[in-house]
Amino acid sequence: MAADDLNKWIVAMRLESFNPTKSSKICSNYFKQESYIVCGWSSKKQLKKDAIPGIFDFPSSLMKLVKPRKPPANRKTTCENIETINDAASFSSTSETASLDRDESLELNVS
Repeated sequence: MAADDLNKWIVAMRLESFNPTKSSKICSNYFKQESYIVCGWSSKKQLKKDAIPGIFDFPSSLMKLVKPRKPPANRKTTCENIETINDAASFSSTSETASLDRDESLELNVS
């Protein structure tokens, strides 16, 4: 088996640390029916040279979750929302400063 084909097997089985040897074996249940050559008179199946294992029942905790990307319009809206929040925050902090100044001047007049 060529090194490129061997790498395809390792990636398909999710065994990056696996180093197969000539005596390594894999169960036939991991191959689709199209991966076999059926000998006419015998019930014995032979694996095609380009066959790659493709039937796996990985636990859902090991499955890579691919989240769909948001379209650019949604991301732009989010940025606009952030600007609106920042504008509101700067307005409220300016209002608080003005009220503090007024309170301080009242205190000075009282004493």
